[in-house]
Amino acid sequence: MNLRQVELSFMLAGPTYQLNLPDWLPEVPTASCVVEFGSGGRECGFIPMRDVVLPFDADHWKELSTQKGANDIPVTVYEGLKDPKQWVLRWQLSNGDFRTHVRGTEGVDTAWLVVARLEVIDNLRGLPAVIPHYPLQRAISRRPGYQERISFGVTNPTSAEEGTGISLVRPGFLSPGQRSSSEDVGSGLHLRVLGLSSGIDMECVSALEYGLIDSILDAASNSMVAA
Repeated sequence: MNLRQVELSFMLAGPTYQLNLPDWLPEVPTASCVVEFGSGGRECGFIPMRDVVLPFDADHWKELSTQKGANDIPVTVYEGLKDPKQWVLRWQLSNGDFRTHVRGTEGVDTAWLVVARLEVIDNLRGLPAVIPHYPLQRAISRRPGYQERISFGVTNPTSAEEGTGISLVRPGFLSPGQRSSSEDVGSGLHLRVLGLSSGIDMECVSALEYGLIDSILDAASNSMVAA
């Protein structure tokens, strides 16, 4: 297994980490975080340029406007034409898209508030930094769906190796060094999770046997340091 060093940080602040990952994984990961808009946490996600798809067809979406956001990055707001009502916000970054959505019950005014108060800082090399300004705020916790996630995976794998994905999840559930496992019998995929001392869980999903999965997790976790 050939390894490559990657450098990353979670979008809602924190240290920059360096770690070694298999070289078949992409250099730029996908990522998500949760921001409180006033009526509950909302997932915000980064999509690398290689995976960006524009599903905003005229039958389902209407482009309202493109305005400069809190960091002068263009933000386009799309209004959904079908129920349930929602608005999608798209920041066009140098190496991908950052997106979130506003529910119909919150109204279009909330969409424009998020455009003005959610600062997204472009990063030519990797993940953007996200800074919520009042009344928006971070909403990270151990509640299901409220964790930050960074994921490395191949979109169209051609082998079991390429079908292996690695994610970093914060905050984690496991104690440092603790491992947990589960299996999806239908797909043949194994999930192996390793708790790290930094309060992060490292997950590996793969069709490979557990011994090989553990070798991937060990190589990544043993090399992981705060830069």
